[in-house]
Amino acid sequence: MHGKSSGARESERRILYIVQNLVVTFRLARMFPLEEIVKSRALGTSVRKIGRPWLGLRVGPQNRYVAIYPNGKIVVTGCRTIEETREVSKEIAGMLASHIESKQPVSEPVIQNIVATSDLGRKLDLVMVARALAGQDFEYEPEQFPGLVLRLRNPRSVVIFFRTGNLVLTGTKSFGELEKAVDAAVRLVIDASQ
Repeated sequence: MHGKSSGARESERRILYIVQNLVVTFRLARMFPLEEIVKSRALGTSVRKIGRPWLGLRVGPQNRYVAIYPNGKIVVTGCRTIEETREVSKEIAGMLASHIESKQPVSEPVIQNIVATSDLGRKLDLVMVARALAGQDFEYEPEQFPGLVLRLRNPRSVVIFFRTGNLVLTGTKSFGELEKAVDAAVRLVIDASQ
């Protein structure tokens, strides 16, 4: 769990959140010869390229998804921590060692997206919240989707609130942005529901 909680009044308290998924890129080489990699079976037999300009495979006991691009970059998804993404990237680098022209260290991870969840610990009247959010960038059409979708501009992110008090946040590219987005979105919705 991440985030903080204090004894402050409800609209000011820090909400705890759980990172569910990171989408992270690494550079492993200047380029990857994808067709050669597939033919060599360096990544095993479960590699998929069918009609795509990248190779996709599942890695490790947690079945993390990795996409390998011809430009030397990989995308790792399904991890909950940066350290976990580093471990997956090192595993892939080892598997592809014979296909990397010039050895270079694995680059630092670049977070492309963080998906986190939280529970406000209370139910929400989304109809009332929608009325109070007039002027904000949001969608609420309960006949089509049970959540209120709030788009934040700063930091740029999307938060989906459910009447159970659960929320899903996506679109941030750092943990600082995530913290700021959770705080801003929760403050807006809590204030709107009072």
